[in-house]
Amino acid sequence: EVETLLGDSTKAKNKLGWKPKISFKELIKEMMIVDLEDAKKDNSEEILSPMPGTFYSSPSPEAAPFIKEGDVVSKGDSLCIIEAMKIMNEIEAEKSGTIKKLLVDDGSAVDYNQPLFLIDPS
Repeated sequence: EVETLLGDSTKAKNKLGWKPKISFKELIKEMMIVDLEDAKKDNSEEILSPMPGTFYSSPSPEAAPFIKEGDVVSKGDSLCIIEAMKIMNEIEAEKSGTIKKLLVDDGSAVDYNQPLFLIDPS
């Protein structure tokens, strides 16, 4: 039976003394890289976070998301909100196209230049 504290591989262990070689956070990052490489094969482009903060897919918890996979967006359409220093920053599409993949979960912390979406430009 493996006991793991997420993000800290030094505390993971089992009855045989096994320890994972990478942390849970590193594993997820590697999985995202592979996923991005597969998605880029179809001419999709990344939409990057312009700032670090908290990602929100909708204007309020009760509201529908701004966009979902498969939606066609135009330049200037709202894609998400990134909260930084208690300020809600609405992120707009810089180009028109079809949203191929959402790469971030609602409420997740994002870094500067982290891929948020994949878009197939039209």
